[in-house]
Amino acid sequence: MEQEKDNYQFNHQMSVQIRFSDIDLLGHVNNAVYMNYFNMAKTKYFEAVNADAVDWSRLDVVVANVNVNFLKPVFFSDSILVKTKVTRLGNKSFDMIQQIELADTGEIKTICRSVMVGFDIPTNSAKKITDSWKEKIRKFEGEEL
Repeated sequence: MEQEKDNYQFNHQMSVQIRFSDIDLLGHVNNAVYMNYFNMAKTKYFEAVNADAVDWSRLDVVVANVNVNFLKPVFFSDSILVKTKVTRLGNKSFDMIQQIELADTGEIKTICRSVMVGFDIPTNSAKKITDSWKEKIRKFEGEEL
């Protein structure tokens, strides 16, 4: 499979320690485990954007859509990074891209695109993303989205 071009400037990355239990019978990271990596990196991204502790009981965004493109397998001996970026900010949603890369070469192994939606927990419905979060994301990304 041809590698997708990386034309994004990522301001956030997280290294991942691959655990033996992440490996499947084929000797590479099991596809289901990638979502754990992406979710951990998303958590660290939100903490970096917020610049201090996030109150996870009040976080008002949820995942609405996820698309993962597995380009090449990741093996136990690989040293990997998960890079995260918001690529679009709307009124009630925003788009994220995440990549898993080899730390030493930058070779892209997996790409995840997701749509996050503002969510009101008490009413169980979509809501606008707060201006505060939008401004923090724009400031972190260093660009108008």
